[in-house]
Amino acid sequence: SELVKTGFNVKLKIAGDGENLQHLKKLSRDLNIQKEVEFSGMIDPNQINDFLNGLDIYVHASFGETMSNSIMQAQASGLPIVASNVEGINNVISNNENGLLVEVKNVTHLNQAIKSISSQADLREKLSAASYKYAEEFLSRDRMFNAYKEFCS
Repeated sequence: SELVKTGFNVKLKIAGDGENLQHLKKLSRDLNIQKEVEFSGMIDPNQINDFLNGLDIYVHASFGETMSNSIMQAQASGLPIVASNVEGINNVISNNENGLLVEVKNVTHLNQAIKSISSQADLREKLSAASYKYAEEFLSRDRMFNAYKEFCS
């Protein structure tokens, strides 16, 4: 809502239908930003690439993670990523290298990171390329299979 209030042109796309969906819909109405928020519901696995390719930035504001498939999918799509600086995320996102990490619950920091990526083409391109490179190097099927095989040996 702060981005919209400052005149920043933003469209928030929220995928999924978890327990907070109704709360988020109500919140978007209460903040009068429902025109800037699109609730996509559950994305069919065959449509995830199309969904991600329709984004400019992937934002993952979380209180904690284990291993986020969503972040890995965003990396494989070469998206610049803004995410919470928590375990499970900061082991795959290095701040200002392949994404921007923000403090949990720090809306100002989150907004600044989104504005930085949106307004700085060189930063956006650097993070996008590094995001894709990370996925290519560490998340390929062959790499994952070989790591699993070594772990089980």
